[in-house]
Amino acid sequence: MLRRWISAAALGILLAAHMTRASGGEAPDALSEAVAAWLKPRVKLLSRELDVYHYAMRTRIGLPEHGPPPGDFDPTPYLQMKVPRYWDLSLEVHPFSTASGLYVASDPVIARAFGGSGDVWAMIELVLKPGFRFVDVRGAEGAAADEARLPAALRSPLAAAGCDVQFAQTLLVAQEVRECRALAVKVLRSLQVDGILYEFPSKNFEPCRERPPGGFIVVSPDGYVASRTRVFVTESESSERLRIQDLFARAHEAGSRLTPPWPGLPSAPQAQMVPWIRQNIFGCGNYPEDRVYHGEKADSAAALYGAAAALAKSDRIGDAVEAYRAVLNIDPDFVPALDELSWIRATNSDPAIRNPAEAEKLAGHLVELTHYQFRRSTGGLYAKLFKIHASHTLAAAFAANGKMSRAVDYAIQSIETARQLIITDPSPAAEQLLRDGQEYLRLYRSGQPLLVAPDARRTPVPLHEASQ
Repeated sequence: MLRRWISAAALGILLAAHMTRASGGEAPDALSEAVAAWLKPRVKLLSRELDVYHYAMRTRIGLPEHGPPPGDFDPTPYLQMKVPRYWDLSLEVHPFSTASGLYVASDPVIARAFGGSGDVWAMIELVLKPGFRFVDVRGAEGAAADEARLPAALRSPLAAAGCDVQFAQTLLVAQEVRECRALAVKVLRSLQVDGILYEFPSKNFEPCRERPPGGFIVVSPDGYVASRTRVFVTESESSERLRIQDLFARAHEAGSRLTPPWPGLPSAPQAQMVPWIRQNIFGCGNYPEDRVYHGEKADSAAALYGAAAALAKSDRIGDAVEAYRAVLNIDPDFVPALDELSWIRATNSDPAIRNPAEAEKLAGHLVELTHYQFRRSTGGLYAKLFKIHASHTLAAAFAANGKMSRAVDYAIQSIETARQLIITDPSPAAEQLLRDGQEYLRLYRSGQPLLVAPDARRTPVPLHEASQ
C-alpha cells in the first residue's frame, strides 16, 4: 500500500493543525499551514524581560478623568478585554484593524507620539516574559523587503482566497479584508505564538540611535507578567517615573518635540539609566532576537519546503508544485523537494500535473546526490531506507517516460537492496519497501507506468541514519 513519505518538518505542521489556542475558533487549513511553515524560521523567543508600553484613555481603562491612580488600581480587566480582540472575527474590518487588540510599543516616547497626550490619557507599562514567543514580520521596507515578501507560490493561492497581500506583515497586522483576518488567525494558531513583532517607528536616542523599528501585538494573556503591570498618568508620583522621564529627556535631546512629562523630575538624561535602557529598550542591546530577520539560503529553502509539504499533504497539488519549484530555485540540491516533486510529476493521475520529462531530470539528480555524490564525499550521508525510496522515485520517472527497461532495472536494484537490508538491519519499513518494489516491478514488466490516486501515501522513511 502506498503511503507518502512524511518529513519531520511536515509532520510538525500536521501536528500543529490539531492544536488550537484557548480562544477557540476554526482549525488551520492547508493554506494557513503553508504560510505558517514559511514563517516558522521567523519565530523567536525573548531571552530577557522586556518593558513595553501602551497608551489608552484614562476612562477606558477604569481610571477617573483626573488625579493619581488609586493605590489598588489594576488594569487587568482592560488588558484581558484587549488581548482576545485579535482573535475575534466578529469585529468590524477596517484598515489596521489590529489596533483594536493589545498593541504595545518598544519605548514610551513613541507610544505617546502615536497614542495621545494630555491629562485624559494614561500609559500602561507591561513586562513581557523571558521566553515570550513571537513571529517577526518586519522587513517590508528597505533592504530586507525581498526577503520579507511572501513567495509567489503562496501569494497566488492567497489572492485566490480573497487575500491579495505581498507581505506577511500585511496579512497578520493590517488585515484590511475579512478573508485576510480569518487567515491570519489560523496562521497564528499554527505558529502558537504569544505575539507579533511588526514594523513600528522607534524614537532613536542615545545610546541606541540606530536601533531597528518594532512594536508588538500581544495575542496571549500568558505573554506578560500581570502582577508587574504599571500605569502612569500626569499626576503619578512613584519613583518608577524616573526611567520614563529619562527616556523622554533622551528623545527630546535627539530632536523629539515631546517634552519630559513631569516638570518636577530631571529634564536631562541620567548616565545611570544606560544599563537599564540596553536591556529593556528593544533593539538597543546586543540581543539576537532584536535584529530584523535576514534569512540564510538554508532557512529560506527549508521554510518554503515546509509550505510546499503542507500544501501537498492537503492535496493542493498545483500550488505544491509551484512551491517545490521555488524551493529548488533557492537550493537545487534540496533532497526532499527533489524527491517529492519528481514523484508528483511522474505518478500523479492528473495529466495537467504529470510531467515525465521534469520528473526524470529531478529524480536523476536526486539519485546522483543520495547514492553517489554524497557517498563519495561523506561516506554515506543518507539512510539506506531513503536510498531505496529514491530508487523507487527514479524508476517511476523512467516508467513515466516509457523507458521500461531502465524502470525494471531500478526496481530490481531496489528489491535486492531491500532484501539485503532486511537481513542486516530488519525493520517494518524495509519489508514494506520490498513489497512496494515488487509491486512496481510487476507493473513495469507489464509495460505500464505507475499512476497513483491523490490520497495515496508512500512508505515513510527517514532521510538520514538515526546516528546522524
